[in-house]
Amino acid sequence: MSQPNEIALSLTSENVGAYCQELMRQSPNAGHALAALTGMQTFMAFMVPSGSHATSAYRAIMGVIAQHAASARKQLLEESTDALVRALRAR
Repeated sequence: MSQPNEIALSLTSENVGAYCQELMRQSPNAGHALAALTGMQTFMAFMVPSGSHATSAYRAIMGVIAQHAASARKQLLEESTDALVRALRAR
């Protein structure tokens, strides 16, 4: 049972995946999405007790976040490449 000054979270790979998709959709660009996803990874690693890091649920949730972060990295690279090509052509 949670203490009065605590908040208990119940996370599944499904609801974290849905949140990540919404985060990607609402982010103004891939860089913002990646920053938010990296923050989620750090939050999870810090807030989840270290003894729970080996559980299948933790690994699945972190895997979902990592997949979305990899997608955001790829999109950021594509956006940056496109911007670079446009800048070089404008020279």
